[in-house]
Amino acid sequence: LNELIRKRVEKDQPVLTAKHLPVPKDFPERTEGNNQRQYDVSLSSHYRDLVSIQYAGWDYGQGAAHGNPYFSYVTYDAKTQQAVSFKDMVLPAKRAQLEQALSRSFAAWLQDQDGVGQEQPKITDDVVFTPDGVMFYYNVYALGPYAMGAPELKLTWKQVLPMLKPQWRQRLQ
Repeated sequence: LNELIRKRVEKDQPVLTAKHLPVPKDFPERTEGNNQRQYDVSLSSHYRDLVSIQYAGWDYGQGAAHGNPYFSYVTYDAKTQQAVSFKDMVLPAKRAQLEQALSRSFAAWLQDQDGVGQEQPKITDDVVFTPDGVMFYYNVYALGPYAMGAPELKLTWKQVLPMLKPQWRQRLQ
């Protein structure tokens, strides 16, 4: 698994999240002038046989009003030594129900933040599996203005398990 993660990091440099986020093709590989950028790779969680790695960073372009954080998560199955997609774990007939649960979680998150969202959350692969459930992560601007921040939405196992394909439901309960 370590080798798989190392290859992923090497493949995705210099912008680790290029596969998941809309990073311009002309994004500079090095900082020039007042441009600044950094990125990091870290273990986010290890639940059962699933290992979630966070690829995170930020960039601050010359003349920009503020820096922009970005991140993505990749979950690896330690049994198969492969990356797994949360979207592929969900039963197709349950996708709408899962998005409704995410919308309710987002509404609660917005109340805690005194914010106003512009978009409804969609199922994402930027997830982390925990003993309590699944955390869904969204970058700044994904669901609303920059000032709203990066929403972190939690669904419990009780909410998520009925929506998963049988093989995943069995492994994660």
